[in-house]
Amino acid sequence: MKCVSFDAFRTLHLPDVHYIKPEHLFRERERIESADWVLFPEYWQVNALVFGLNKKIFPSLSSYLIGHDKVEMTRAFQMVAAGNIPWTLIEPNDPQHAERVWDQMPLPFVAKIPKSSMGQGVFLIENRADWNAYLAKTPVIYVQEQLPIDRDLRIIVVGGKLVAGFWRCQGHDGFHNNLSQGGHRGYRDATATGRRGSGAARGPATGDRPCRL
Repeated sequence: MKCVSFDAFRTLHLPDVHYIKPEHLFRERERIESADWVLFPEYWQVNALVFGLNKKIFPSLSSYLIGHDKVEMTRAFQMVAAGNIPWTLIEPNDPQHAERVWDQMPLPFVAKIPKSSMGQGVFLIENRADWNAYLAKTPVIYVQEQLPIDRDLRIIVVGGKLVAGFWRCQGHDGFHNNLSQGGHRGYRDATATGRRGSGAARGPATGDRPCRL
């Protein structure tokens, strides 16, 4: 199987992978067309590769479309598993909508910057000052009820099968579960729990308590 990669470090030492500098996308068209897979394309390359050359890419197209945007991912979850996600409000960031969300969501609640990662765009809102500080940072209002949990679950699915899982346990700040923000891994019963949760996520909600998966 022949692959081309646009990320030298992520595919370092992988066999049968040829690295192409991202800026050489059009110059290397023939090599790309002859490849079975294109690995780690940049965002600006995805449409040309998938819709122009009909190439298979990794990460998948859905990862690029919804995986890096909490708003898009949440809307997909609301469509297929609404009972298994926290109560979420998504609104434009303007004074009218900000005041409406403030009136609707009980304190304390969680506010997030949609295109962020590693817990850097996740904030606990406990008062008006916290709220105003968040509004000054985010292009879109994205808030959720705070769940009474001290951990959340990360599961790894390959080929439609659950292969591993681990708990992200709360850090010393009593809020973030992110490993980069002081959280820590826990493995006890994580895979079995993930197997039950992943099954529920495919159909209607089966429980009355939301869980972050």
